[in-house]
Amino acid sequence: DEHVLVGRVGRPHGLDGAFVVEQASSDESRYAVGATVHVDGEPATVVATRSVGGGRRAIRLDRPVER
Repeated sequence: DEHVLVGRVGRPHGLDGAFVVEQASSDESRYAVGATVHVDGEPATVVATRSVGGGRRAIRLDRPVER
């Protein structure tokens, strides 16, 4: 099972638990609603995604994660 780095948990964005993805992958499908990502080795599901200033991506997962 091989993992690919798609970004890092960045600063919070908004009040809904979303965060900015730092060093984000250019592959937008990695952040689609329903996509699974691993945070600290544990799977999490993307439940919301949006573009924020400067072409950055903010996502919200199905569970809280630490920066």
